[in-house]
This record gives sequence, structure tokens and C-alpha cells, in this order.
Amino acid sequence: MKLSGNARWRLLAGPAIVLLAAAIAIAPQLIRGNSCGHDFDFHFVSWLDCLNAWKHGIPYPHWTPSANFGAGEPRFVFYSPLTWMLAPALAFVLPWHFVPIALTFCCLPERV
Repeated sequence: MKLSGNARWRLLAGPAIVLLAAAIAIAPQLIRGNSCGHDFDFHFVSWLDCLNAWKHGIPYPHWTPSANFGAGEPRFVFYSPLTWMLAPALAFVLPWHFVPIALTFCCLPERV
């Protein structure tokens, strides 16, 4: 089934608008740098712990060893895997400076 030009445009207009809105939303981060909210360090450490677990052959980690002054906690069991798995995956292809920006861009269309 071949779509006409007008039907193809209508099919792609919605996703294009959502991606454009996400690009506009991350523009301040691209210009001024990453936003460091009150819990950024918490999430960043989770990303590093997940990436370290992957490097040790654990595809779905359940325990983060760096929390609570080295005692650890089952952080990955209680938090949604979208952010703590997507950010380390992005770190495989992007420098760490761009990972929070790319994560924000990837998660914004999901909210719509």
C-alpha cells in the first residue's frame, strides 16, 4: 500500500512536532550546559553503578554497592529501569557530558 504525499505528511507530522518540541525543550541545556538538580548526583551514581555492573556481565543489576557509605542498597529494584538503563546505554555512544541532555530528549516524547 503506497501512501500519497498528503497522507504521508499527515502520518509524519505528529511525531515530527513532538520531536521538534523535545528539541526546543533541551535547547537551554545545549546552550548553558547540564542542569544539576537536587538529585542529579544520586542518578549519576546509579548510572555509573549500572554501567559497572554491565561491564562485569550483570545485565539487570539489583544492588548498587556505592550507596550508604559503601554498604549498598537495592536501588535498582525500586526505581523504574527506563532512566537507570537508558543513560548508561547512551554513555556507550556519547560522552558523559551529553548523556543527561540525550536522556532528556529521549524521555520527553515518551511523556506525550
